[in-house]
Amino acid sequence: MKKFGHFIIVMVAAFFLMIPSAHAFKDSFVFDFVEQDSKLIKEPSGKIKISIEIPDEVDDPRVYAQLRDAALEAIEPIKNNIDKLVVSGDAQLKKLDKRAEKMALAKGGDEAFKWLEEQRSSWTKKINKVYTAWIANGEKAAKAAIDKKWDALKKKKKEWKKFKIKMKAGMTKGGFSVAGGVVRAVLTGGLDFTAYLSIARGINNIYENAYDLAKDEKQARDDIIKRLGNLQKRLNKKSFWSKALDKLKNPFPTSKLKKEITTYSAKLTGIDRQANKLAKEIDKLLNEQKKLMKQADKKTKKAMAALEKSTDSLLENVGDINKSIDTGKQFIKEGNELVNVAKKGDNTVQKALNELDDVIQKKFDKYDPKGKIRAGLSMSVSLLKLVKDFA
Repeated sequence: MKKFGHFIIVMVAAFFLMIPSAHAFKDSFVFDFVEQDSKLIKEPSGKIKISIEIPDEVDDPRVYAQLRDAALEAIEPIKNNIDKLVVSGDAQLKKLDKRAEKMALAKGGDEAFKWLEEQRSSWTKKINKVYTAWIANGEKAAKAAIDKKWDALKKKKKEWKKFKIKMKAGMTKGGFSVAGGVVRAVLTGGLDFTAYLSIARGINNIYENAYDLAKDEKQARDDIIKRLGNLQKRLNKKSFWSKALDKLKNPFPTSKLKKEITTYSAKLTGIDRQANKLAKEIDKLLNEQKKLMKQADKKTKKAMAALEKSTDSLLENVGDINKSIDTGKQFIKEGNELVNVAKKGDNTVQKALNELDDVIQKKFDKYDPKGKIRAGLSMSVSLLKLVKDFA
């Protein structure tokens, strides 16, 4: 009975092995609907991926190529229409720019710039509406062409009649927009602010780096101040330390304090380097500003007054940062002096502590590096926004 059951299992397995499995040949190709370049227009990817799946029973290798060519022939005219759309859009944007320049002379830059932005937005919506419709038509056209070609092939080979071709299309999302920095804001009077904007961005980046360092500097300074507070408490315990001083002449250990001062010094050096970079970049900004002012007309010079004011504020801020660095250097000097005199006795130590406390209480309140750099970072962000409005 067991042998008979085994025989049945083998026969059933053999039966299923004899049934041909459903396999299919699958391949894909990519077609780009947007190939026309424009300096004024930022184009979408425009790429569509079309996959064609053919049953293995259709054993003619030419079938895939024939179906692919049929799809390409169907969608090529749509690509040509989109290319014409880009050329037309390029011309429209140039006209808008010229009209805005004339409007600026007649009504002022603010009104002209607002009008130009509205026109750009309207243009973008219109072109993307047409583009989206054509892309959808492209997918439909590709599928219809493949189906039509397959029907024609089946008529020539009747054994293929029962088989179906599968087609999938995947389109990269996106739309057209006005290329950034190409159409100049009317307020610039036609001036090129590219270099100025680049320098302003660099200044903003330096301030961001400096602010990160300033947070570390503040933490390192707070650690030292906390330790000094503890040392002051120990020094004030006259009944205990007056006896200990006679024997040890060292009321408190200074190795940790010395290490913390070294750490703080490294953080302050980092800020000092960033401040030097800021000074150089702001100098470049001033030189670029002078060039632009020479080229500007009366209206543009008046509008650029805000840029000059912002740059002056940055210069003043860098001066304040340098003063805060000087305060930090004095803090280090007094801290090292405290470490050096720690072995001389409580009176000398107390004097060193008082001098260090004077720096902490009076000078850091006025020239705190973190606070000054935070103020400068805010100024650089405002300047960057102002320049972007021009450029």
